[in-house]
Amino acid sequence: KAFYINYYQKASSKILDVNFNSKIDSKSAKAILVPGTVAGLTLALEKYGSLPLATVMAPAIRYAQDGFPIDETLSKIILDNIELLQKYPSTEKLYLREGFPLGLGDTLRNPELAQTLTLIAEKGRAGFYDGEVAKKMSDDVIKGGGALTLDDLRNYKADVVEPVEGSYR
Repeated sequence: KAFYINYYQKASSKILDVNFNSKIDSKSAKAILVPGTVAGLTLALEKYGSLPLATVMAPAIRYAQDGFPIDETLSKIILDNIELLQKYPSTEKLYLREGFPLGLGDTLRNPELAQTLTLIAEKGRAGFYDGEVAKKMSDDVIKGGGALTLDDLRNYKADVVEPVEGSYR
């Protein structure tokens, strides 16, 4: 039987408090919505998977912690977005070394992501939508002018729904 898991991002309960201009704010904290991927993928694993969450997440945690070599595509993406990456200390620290973008063959490591993924592996969706990760996310978005409350994160739900069906000819 076919099913569909809806885990699209949702607007914050405080979204009307944000003065959003799509021409200048689309790559800022004002554009951040309540993320749904963690809820959706953990729900899919709980309902339909056969492996423990920690097992499924182990490779991603390892890549985040130990790093991986940057390929040509990622190198170009970093270079194309250097001004945006320089704008925020966290992305500058991750993708630039001494002001220069990481390039082909450099190793990209993200130990903070590894910590977050480890919390999710240990606590499930609560490792992301509640506790220290949720608080930091909410604080950073609000500090940047956006709207993302702890209640928005705690209350996010992914839903299993029947897919829309139709016929053609």
